[in-house]
Amino acid sequence: DFMRAYNSPAVAGAMFRERNLSARYGIKGVPAIIVDGRYYTDPTRVKSPEELVMVVNFLVQLEARRLNN
Repeated sequence: DFMRAYNSPAVAGAMFRERNLSARYGIKGVPAIIVDGRYYTDPTRVKSPEELVMVVNFLVQLEARRLNN
């Protein structure tokens, strides 16, 4: 069952889309976080995992405010 799902057209399409997005955003490793297609961050840009969570929360709130105005 796993191999049938893994080799399915749906998975192939999802992998193709992800490769294109990774190239578009310049992602070279994981984890990488993109908020609303506008902001990119990853652990190399912060000092700690806690700071990464704070940055992502800030960006989500920023976009929520932008979309609600």
